Amino acid sequence: MYQFVKEGKPVRKWDPLFNEIFKNGDKIQMTVEETQKGVKVTETSKDEKVVALIQEHSKIIDNFIATGWDSAQQEHPVPAKAKGEK
Repeated sequence: MYQFVKEGKPVRKWDPLFNEIFKNGDKIQMTVEETQKGVKVTETSKDEKVVALIQEHSKIIDNFIATGWDSAQQEHPVPAKAKGEK
């Protein structure tokens, strides 16, 4: 995902959340650190709407790890905070 965002090559174009992440990819700073168990990815942004996207994406990744591949086939809405709503 890091490489796709960095290069502006969207994936999951049918998923509203992923579309929004890629539209704002230039506002996301990412670091990837290798660990003994794999990698640690840190995503940050100075834009509070983009922070909401990052946080929602993190929840999706956590769910994917917990439940497996079937959860990856779901669409994910853009959170209200990312739309500027409260």
